Amino acid sequence: MKKLSRFMIATLFLIGVIVFSVTGTVVSHSNKNLEIQEKYYQEMEREYVQQVRGYLNELGYVNSGVMLTHVVNEDGSRQYTVTVHNERLEKLSQQERREISEAILDIAFEAPDCDFFQEFLVS
Repeated sequence: MKKLSRFMIATLFLIGVIVFSVTGTVVSHSNKNLEIQEKYYQEMEREYVQQVRGYLNELGYVNSGVMLTHVVNEDGSRQYTVTVHNERLEKLSQQERREISEAILDIAFEAPDCDFFQEFLVS
């Protein structure tokens, strides 16, 4: 009886080790995939901000502050807000600002489950 219970304990212990090992491997792969995905988005975000700055420079709004923020929802979707800081934008009509805003949003990279919004801040 003692040999059987020792055997059962050893067997349960080994099964536990195997379960934890498999779980650790799966979690490790999942974390690696998230890391790769995050690097992909960071590169796309960096390029997008550069493109927006280039577009604004072409329009004569040199040295505009461009800030891109995002929120990642539970389902993995992302919401981006592009904020442009430039005092001269205050002098534009609503129509001119809307045209610039639409152009900035048109530049946005396309990725699944990503929404973009734009706002101007004048200080």
